[in-house]
Amino acid sequence: MPDLTAVPAVRDPVFPIAEPQPLTVLSARRGHGTALGRAVERQTGLLLPPVNRTVGGGGIRFIWIGPDQWLVRGPLESDGLAAHAGISDQSDVWTIFSLPAGEARRVLSKGCAVDLHEGAFKPGHAAVTGVNRFSVVLWRPDSSGDRICAAVFRSFANSFNDWLTTASGREGLPHD
Repeated sequence: MPDLTAVPAVRDPVFPIAEPQPLTVLSARRGHGTALGRAVERQTGLLLPPVNRTVGGGGIRFIWIGPDQWLVRGPLESDGLAAHAGISDQSDVWTIFSLPAGEARRVLSKGCAVDLHEGAFKPGHAAVTGVNRFSVVLWRPDSSGDRICAAVFRSFANSFNDWLTTASGREGLPHD
């Protein structure tokens, strides 16, 4: 019988990996954006964030990732939402690195075109961008502005970690 033991997404991460939580992509059906927003608010008490923003509360976070699309971190009930949106479980697709904001700005700026300066990329901001050669979703949780989260596809997580190691100058150093 094959060994089905879970394999960690990243071997020896240079920055902490966020605790696993359900991840879902929520995509509004054409013409249903307003109705979806109302349904999300009824279910969670949160308004869907506008372009390049994130909101969270009550154990759930919505991160804008494109027109009428959000990455949802935390448990999301499809009841009341499925009529207005496509809902796709992405829990095994992404790996989320959690970087101290100051170090994230220094390291990520070596390969990222987004201005991560404190005054530009504030708590509650989000961006879908490229970092070096990786597609990355970045956000600063409003509840913990001292961190920047970086979500990458799980299949690229080890390579992204290697790039972070090199860009941070931490080769051969003990990791956080």
